[in-house]
Amino acid sequence: MFWSWCFFQRCPRVKLVDVVGIDENPVWSALYSKLHGPTAKFIHGDINSTSTLKQLAEAGFFHCVALAGVHCQPFSRMGDQKGMQDVRSTSLPKALSTCWLLQAVVIAIECVPGVMQDAGFQGALRHFTSLTGYKLSQVVLSLQDSWCSRRDRWFGVLVAPIMSPLQIPPMP
Repeated sequence: MFWSWCFFQRCPRVKLVDVVGIDENPVWSALYSKLHGPTAKFIHGDINSTSTLKQLAEAGFFHCVALAGVHCQPFSRMGDQKGMQDVRSTSLPKALSTCWLLQAVVIAIECVPGVMQDAGFQGALRHFTSLTGYKLSQVVLSLQDSWCSRRDRWFGVLVAPIMSPLQIPPMP
């Protein structure tokens, strides 16, 4: 899963315009189009497949700001808790790989708070930053501070090597 509902609700507030959404489940196509209009493109497929990468490259989505909601079930208290041993956890390295190939300037990732203490997840992030020079900031935010929700979410922001790390402030 490459996009996240949390991100979509906040993008317009910071003047970001969604231009493409990617998901392996075609059911999200209609909702994505409804939320973002006819100019936003939806790609049904694996974020790291040759077909998806080709579509992204042909559309010129280089040096972008990428927002990725990775599969949470492997790390969720209500999920299987198999961490990086769960096949769904490949959504993190796939998203990072795609963002690297597109040379994304900023990569924002959202997941459940459990990833902050998951050794495998944190190891994957450290491995990516050591290979690429991207700088990582991460935090668990209490969404109930701003929304009618009793959820906490982990957010990680990776920035290109030429940038200073971004600090993620608490929810207002």
